[in-house]
Amino acid sequence: MLMSGFFTSSDSMPGWGTPLSELTAVTHFIKVVRLIVLKGAGFSQVIQELGYLALFALALNGFAIWNYRKTT
Repeated sequence: MLMSGFFTSSDSMPGWGTPLSELTAVTHFIKVVRLIVLKGAGFSQVIQELGYLALFALALNGFAIWNYRKTT
């Protein structure tokens, strides 16, 4: 949550922190919320960030299914 840019901007993070924060789903969700609420962005402007969120969902759910199948 601290690396997502919710409390402080990701621009103020150290050089290593910005690429690391891009690897979290919360960062992309915060970007979508800010685009919609603050800027009134439409679907075409948030489609890239929603794509990242869909990839996170597929990867994490795929891992969860794979891990569950190993235990049963």
